[in-house]
Amino acid sequence: MPYVKKCEFCPSARPRACAGVREVCPSGALQFGKRSELIEEAKTRIYQNPDKYVHHVYGEQEAGGTSFLYVSDVPLEQLGLKAGLRTTPYPDLTKTALSAVRSS
Repeated sequence: MPYVKKCEFCPSARPRACAGVREVCPSGALQFGKRSELIEEAKTRIYQNPDKYVHHVYGEQEAGGTSFLYVSDVPLEQLGLKAGLRTTPYPDLTKTALSAVRSS
């Protein structure tokens, strides 16, 4: 059974050198970049491998969009990610209450 674990960097990689560099990280599991480009990459992976991935980019819409995006071959709830989150950005849910707080 496959499992998910934190990247520990390849022994041959310099710290933080692996993300997005296939020569160092052949799986391409971790990538950094512009959010729009990462969403496009995630969707491309899903649509080019429809039997491999769940058809959802987690983090694209959840909580108004997050800075981490996930694609998976198992339901995301099995990885501990919450389903059914609102698409409203969290700051929009708190701005009324926080605007009433005044600093001294």
